[in-house]
Amino acid sequence: KAVNAQLRVFKWTQVNGEDKYEETTDVSVSPPMVTMKPNGEYVVRVVRTNRSPIRGEESYRFVADELPDADAKKSGTVNLLVRHSVPVFFRTNSASQPAVTWNIAKRNGRLVVVGNNSGDRRVRVARLKADDGAGNSISYGDGLVGYVLGKSSIAFTSRGAAKGFAGGSAKISLTSEAGPVSASAAVR
Repeated sequence: KAVNAQLRVFKWTQVNGEDKYEETTDVSVSPPMVTMKPNGEYVVRVVRTNRSPIRGEESYRFVADELPDADAKKSGTVNLLVRHSVPVFFRTNSASQPAVTWNIAKRNGRLVVVGNNSGDRRVRVARLKADDGAGNSISYGDGLVGYVLGKSSIAFTSRGAAKGFAGGSAKISLTSEAGPVSASAAVR
């Protein structure tokens, strides 16, 4: 059956190692509300309306939220609503390439991998894995782990407890939009 959805765009930054989203008027989405019919196709326009020049790369999230259907409410049932969040980037041709350095720390028994990007462009991080060289490794999954935005840092925390990684350095491996990446990380 048809589904009603609200469409919005949020400014996306990374502060203190975490993703932050805030309302913005710099980018607009049209239409802001849609009724999606089964097997239908929809065109959504995402437009940067801020007239000031872009510096480096700007990051946003386009979010489509399914709205509750009042007719579907029944006692004793659970209704799940779907949210789609899609990254949107605007950048200049002169934006510098990503330049990510990696650090590792243990917090509350879990391994935290921190990426610090001094470049303008983001790095898409998938299949992230840390290896301490002594037979201990932690995988953050086979799919998308997140992004390290330009001029930002982000922390990725392991789901389970981490053994090893007592100090020195470790190897980081991941897949980015540019292909496989291997790097060294200081362990703190």
